[in-house]
Amino acid sequence: MARRWLSRLPLGMRLYTYIWTLLVPVGLALLFAGLVLPGLLLLGLFVIEQAIVVPLIVARSQKHPRP
Repeated sequence: MARRWLSRLPLGMRLYTYIWTLLVPVGLALLFAGLVLPGLLLLGLFVIEQAIVVPLIVARSQKHPRP
């Protein structure tokens, strides 16, 4: 069911979803395993991705066609 829902999304949203679902759990798992630097690196990448991609997604969804 989830794959059908995900396959209907545009490519950018699918990539965003895959990145989000990979970076956060893997980063937390590395932190809990004692690998602090790689875990913080992945979580930092997630934060940077949120700062760049989310505003782009919002701006694109609010984009109005020119008259």
